[in-house]
Amino acid sequence: MNSKNNLVKSPKYIQKLYSSIKKWEKHYKITLKIIKNDYKITLKEKIKNNGKIRFIFLTISEKPKFYKIKIIERNLNKSCNNDSYKLEVENDIQIDNVVKDLETVMKRKEKARFYPDFPF
Repeated sequence: MNSKNNLVKSPKYIQKLYSSIKKWEKHYKITLKIIKNDYKITLKEKIKNNGKIRFIFLTISEKPKFYKIKIIERNLNKSCNNDSYKLEVENDIQIDNVVKDLETVMKRKEKARFYPDFPF
């Protein structure tokens, strides 16, 4: 199924989230999938940045309530490893917070926001 069909079936807060991230379509290919009680939004970077391409996976689960953002930076140079980060928030599916966290990741500011004590 394509993202538009999935969007029609999804709750209002998912539709609101999807419409808020549509402004990033210039930089990311956006897809929405529904698997059981989970809504999965995948953003694939269209422009290669420093020899890396970035994938952002947002999962919102209704039962139990949580959302998870996973970031994978795939190195186009096969000799290097991929970088991976993950943020998981339980019992909080406030769309404004989800959008804020997702925009932080899309602006490449997640290391300072989510891992302030980790020496990158």
